[in-house]
Amino acid sequence: MDEMHKRAEEARKKLESLSVDKVQYEAGKAMCLLQATSGQGV
Repeated sequence: MDEMHKRAEEARKKLESLSVDKVQYEAGKAMCLLQATSGQGV
């Protein structure tokens, strides 16, 4: 679980540096959670 949080944090920082809109980030985060819970995002 820690590894997934680390990767999510790194991705968030990358998106921030690219000035991605927060709404797009939230949508992407939701997709990540869906993939992780279905076992495809691991």
